[in-house]
Amino acid sequence: MGDGKPIEIDCPVCHAKLEVDPGFAGGVCRCHACGTLMTVPAKPSERIEVLYQRDQSSAAGKWGEPTATRADQETVELESAVVLRTESGREVEVHRDHIGHGRRRRVLRGTIVIAFVGVAVALIAAAVFAVGLVVSQDLGANEEKEPDRSGIDRKVNPFTASSPTLFGMPVKSPVVVVVDATASSQRWLDLASIAIDRGIRNLDDGTKATVLFCSEARIERFPPPPEPSAEEAEKKGEAGESNQPASERTGDGGDRDEGGEGGASAGSEADASGESSGADAATRPELPDPWKPVGEWDLDAWSAFREGIRPRGLADVAVGVEQAAKWEPKQIILIGGSALGEMNHGRLRGLLVEREQGDPIPLDVVMIGPRMPEALEELLAATRGVSRVISERRLIRWYREAPR
Repeated sequence: MGDGKPIEIDCPVCHAKLEVDPGFAGGVCRCHACGTLMTVPAKPSERIEVLYQRDQSSAAGKWGEPTATRADQETVELESAVVLRTESGREVEVHRDHIGHGRRRRVLRGTIVIAFVGVAVALIAAAVFAVGLVVSQDLGANEEKEPDRSGIDRKVNPFTASSPTLFGMPVKSPVVVVVDATASSQRWLDLASIAIDRGIRNLDDGTKATVLFCSEARIERFPPPPEPSAEEAEKKGEAGESNQPASERTGDGGDRDEGGEGGASAGSEADASGESSGADAATRPELPDPWKPVGEWDLDAWSAFREGIRPRGLADVAVGVEQAAKWEPKQIILIGGSALGEMNHGRLRGLLVEREQGDPIPLDVVMIGPRMPEALEELLAATRGVSRVISERRLIRWYREAPR
């Protein structure tokens, strides 16, 4: 008990939990609760004993065991020194200035510590659960209910999927994938492009697919339209010259008409906007056949193409959907963010639903970030399409979970 720590004792009378300064080991202390004087053990093995004073009513003035008075601050005169006796008969000389104060024990012990730890653990667990709940709501609250369709997997990680799907959506052939590449897609476009690449590579070799990236500058297409044969180029050049003023004929109209990068940009923009490029709209040639089985794709060129896409400006992504609708695919998959809320949904309804011939063209949507606009939901219902809403955080988490 000489290690400097308070000595812990229990009052034998009122059972109060006490502690005494270690300097009083082997001496005497007073209980703060009932005032009883008691011995302070010098060793843990020693017993605590109550001190009694001499029975003053005894004529002999000797210790009277049955009538001895328990010593306390009211019955013991401690002007100087007094001799008291323990229950075991040991006499103890007590000095007024040498009585320790048995104060209430302040150290948390045993069950109190366990209870405190249990409460702390429960609070931490509750906090972790609350944070997890908030995060799960942020990740999944935007996962809108969608019509049932066999094969859809809204839990699939698009970066590790091995099934022939895009973001968990089954793909019909031929399909056009229209991607929002406006400035609003800057935070997620690179990841979406990687997920699209994974899905394209999982498709059956015979699946015919075309991908359009829509930005303010242009619509970029892969695979690019095939190079015209010499005969087709000559006919096209003659048709262009016959419809141009002589002063504007430069002799290189065929090259300009095709545009840079294999003609993927200029040709697509003209077709999508509905403007004639020198020729009368009624006599404009048919759109080039976009369908090429993915098994025949140059995947190195495809990788270079998508890695070169940069989000830019503001644009109506509906222009890309219009271009896709003119090819009459079995399915259009639109991948975009907040720009999808700015589309001209009424114009798309006329192209996809109110068609002169055939059933509506299904429009499926993967929404990155915000909630699905109500007008777009109505358009999907009319085309019998489905939707997925994926938060940017979930997309990032899926990417981090994918092996490199």
